[in-house]
Amino acid sequence: MTLGAWTPLEWLALVEHELLLFAAVFFVLGAVDEFAIDAGYAWLKLTGRARTWRIERAEARDRPLAGNAAVLIPAWRE
Repeated sequence: MTLGAWTPLEWLALVEHELLLFAAVFFVLGAVDEFAIDAGYAWLKLTGRARTWRIERAEARDRPLAGNAAVLIPAWRE
């Protein structure tokens, strides 16, 4: 049984190739997006417009805990 001049396996190979190209385009778009974000942050950091807040250890040691908290309990072999 052939569809046109191609066998079913040739059609399957064609579909696989097209899906791989489709996935590759989105992987490249994702990589470009990540690179753009990283480059933007690096530019802001180099020009001094991105600030990182620092917490002094002495100040944090004397303050009581406040606010919401999340507890993560890893489950192994559930």
